[in-house]
Amino acid sequence: MKLDITLIITNWNGSSLLRECLPSVLEAVKFDRHHSYEVMVIDDCSADNSLKVLAKEFPEIRAEKTPENLGFQEANNYAVSLAES
Repeated sequence: MKLDITLIITNWNGSSLLRECLPSVLEAVKFDRHHSYEVMVIDDCSADNSLKVLAKEFPEIRAEKTPENLGFQEANNYAVSLAES
């Protein structure tokens, strides 16, 4: 199935923010019955447990990691390249 929208969230050491914010993001995309979504969190080489939190608590979210810390803008660009493939 082709996705209409990839919602990209950039993360760096934000495991507590992921826990706080992702439930409302997932709930919000359920309201749109006209488009198919994927939610992708691009982790910019966090030193915390963000990727473990995503895998354990949010398995429906696509978790990706940058090859090195790229900073906000380049991490977003990297995520866009993954979304398009």
